[in-house]
Amino acid sequence: MKQGLFQLIYFTYLHNQLAIGLALAALVSLFILIKKPARRYVFFFIGFILLLLHFEYQKHIVQDLAEQTISTLFLEEGHYRWRWFTKVTLYHLTPFLLWLAGWGSVILGILNPRFNKKEKLS
Repeated sequence: MKQGLFQLIYFTYLHNQLAIGLALAALVSLFILIKKPARRYVFFFIGFILLLLHFEYQKHIVQDLAEQTISTLFLEEGHYRWRWFTKVTLYHLTPFLLWLAGWGSVILGILNPRFNKKEKLS
């Protein structure tokens, strides 16, 4: 029984380790944001939330969303270009934009102090 419970926890962790890491990073950045409000921590929090959404979107959401959207929008045969456009948007463009926005926000959080430095007047 103990070994089965350990294996359940271990394999659940292995299956979701990226999501767990991103969720912990988002929680830590939220905690720091509450303790010491600053723009850079907002960037970190938004970035980690978007990366978590990207992970979950690709893993669980995209397949069902694509099937539901195509079956709802295109009830009759034809519309091949619109079906292709819908598939490209849901399978490729949306995950890429989520990934880009997430990492872009994290990078802005890292670089933010450099943008806020005022130049010294001589």
